Amino acid sequence: LTLKQLLATFPLEKGAAWHFRFRVKDDKYGYAWMDVRDANASVPVTNGVIFAKVRVAAGVTVGAG
Repeated sequence: LTLKQLLATFPLEKGAAWHFRFRVKDDKYGYAWMDVRDANASVPVTNGVIFAKVRVAAGVTVGAG
């Protein structure tokens, strides 16, 4: 699954700039959060599950105008 494919089906306002951060395994701390910005990059999967933090990119207002 690529970020582009996820964006196409994710229930977010179209055209807004979203920031995706995905949970990845880390040997030292257990897990860490990795930013994925390339739309063609694969989304990380941890133990068969996609964990994501999603927010509006800095400086962007959603639903305005």
